Amino acid sequence: MSALAWVTLISALAYLAASILGYTKKKTIAELAWIVSSIGFLVIAAALVAIPDPFEALAVPGAVFIGTLYPSFLALGLLHRKGEFAGIEDVWKYYFYFIIIILIIMAGGQAAGARGVAVGAEVFLHVISGLIVFFLPIIEVLGKRWDAKYLLFTLGAIVIGIGGIALAIVSTGAAMMGITVDLVLVLLHPLLFLSAFIIALAVYLVTQTE
Repeated sequence: MSALAWVTLISALAYLAASILGYTKKKTIAELAWIVSSIGFLVIAAALVAIPDPFEALAVPGAVFIGTLYPSFLALGLLHRKGEFAGIEDVWKYYFYFIIIILIIMAGGQAAGARGVAVGAEVFLHVISGLIVFFLPIIEVLGKRWDAKYLLFTLGAIVIGIGGIALAIVSTGAAMMGITVDLVLVLLHPLLFLSAFIIALAVYLVTQTE
C-alpha cells in the first residue's frame, strides 16, 4: 500500500475538517458546498487507499461521479460567496443546476455504453469548475472585494485542473493531451494531496480569519 495514498487520505480529512469548522462559524451555503466537495474527495482518497491500483479504484461504481464533486462544489461555494455575478443574482443556484445536468449526461453516457460522452462531460465539468476557482478569486481580489488569502483557491485550482485531467486519463486508460498513463500514475497522489492541502488552508483562512 502506497504511503502517498495515506497522505492523500490525510489531506482529504484536513479539507473536510476545515470545511466543517468553517460551517460551524459561518453557517452558509458556501461552507456546506465545501463539505460536499471534501466528502467527494475523501471517498476517492479512501478508495485509493483500499484499492492501491488507481484503475481498479476509479472503476468502482459511482467513483467517477463522486470525484466530480470535489472541483464542482468547491466552485459552487465560491460562487455563493460572490452572490451576484454578471448581473445574475444567486448565480450559485444556476451552477448547481449545471452540475446536476452534467452528472445526468455522465450517467446517460455510461448507461448507453458511450464512455467517451461520460468522460467528456466529466472533463468539461472539471475544466469549467477549475476556471471558476482560478479566475474568480483573482477578479475579486483585484477589485478589492475579497482578501488576498482567496488567491490560495487560485493556486489550488491550478493543481486541481491538472489532477482532473490525470483522473480522466486513469479512468480511460488512454493518453490525453500528450500526457501518458505512466506519468499520471507517478504524479496522481502528489497532485491530489497538494490540491487538498492548499484548499483546506484556503477554506480555513477565509472562514476563521474574517
